[in-house]
Amino acid sequence: MLSVAGCAAPQAEPTPTDAALPAATNRPEATATLTPTAKPTPRPAVSSMPTVAAVPGPTTIPASPEPPNTPTATALPAQTLTPTAIPTASVATSTPTLPPNPTPTTEPVYHQWLPPRGCAGDAVTFTVSPLDLEVTSHIVPMGKMAWNHVTPTDHMYFRSLDYSDPQTSNRYDVRSPAQGQIYKIRRMSELEDYRIVIWHSCTISSIYIHLTGLAPEIRAVTGDLAARDAWDDGGVTTIPIEAGQLIGTAGGGFDFSVHDTKEYLSFVVPEHYFEESFKMYTVDPYDYFAEPVRSQLLEKNVRKVEPFGGKIDYDIDGRLVQVGVNNPTVHATSTF
Repeated sequence: MLSVAGCAAPQAEPTPTDAALPAATNRPEATATLTPTAKPTPRPAVSSMPTVAAVPGPTTIPASPEPPNTPTATALPAQTLTPTAIPTASVATSTPTLPPNPTPTTEPVYHQWLPPRGCAGDAVTFTVSPLDLEVTSHIVPMGKMAWNHVTPTDHMYFRSLDYSDPQTSNRYDVRSPAQGQIYKIRRMSELEDYRIVIWHSCTISSIYIHLTGLAPEIRAVTGDLAARDAWDDGGVTTIPIEAGQLIGTAGGGFDFSVHDTKEYLSFVVPEHYFEESFKMYTVDPYDYFAEPVRSQLLEKNVRKVEPFGGKIDYDIDGRLVQVGVNNPTVHATSTF
């Protein structure tokens, strides 16, 4: 307080001694006067602190950037969703791949027994016996099970008068029963043992097995086939033939069958024949021969009741009467 009076003394000029008391009276006023002057002491507050209150201002600043960032981030995901549509497109691409998957289990699988590209027509009539009737001893119809056949035979057997062994018996001419195209030829073993497929129309075909030689005109096209080799380019190239034309020779006998893709046999489990699709269309050969050849052949046939040519589809649904092999390797070794 004395130091404060000492500061006030210079302002009381009249009586420094006596004024000390009045000065005490005036001190409050001086204090009041000093107080306003001292109030500037609030400089620390300098009310500029309120300006510091602008700090909340920066708080609003980040607030304002946040909104812009948020919409921008939202826009990016939106663009990300657009490429997500690309996988959808790829799914669509895989969809076309699905149809082929069920196909192997459906009927079209058995329609692989197809004619050559240059086929013509539908119906056909056989006018010539495959083996000369004068040298034919007898004909065995389809449907028998013997030797290595584990299903009823889908072909009949033509037997010559001196039939014994195909390789040692006399060789007899084998002819095409109607006009057509030779589609495939295969040499089945080291021996002269051939299998020939002829398409007579776009639906009817005939098969010859165990021929012991090929006609010269045919061999000129195929050349000498090695054992288990085949002349076959998928029907692009064929050998045209006429009814009665020589196709090869047989030593005492051979197999003969006819197949019509307009006919579909009623096997309970047709999948058993997926390696030999031609069997699904096996028909009675006699139904395709014209008279008088048909009657002449029936005289040689050992079966005297219908179906004269026999049958192979003995299946009865719900009963233990079914034909088929559940092992594809069995079929794979028997045909081409």
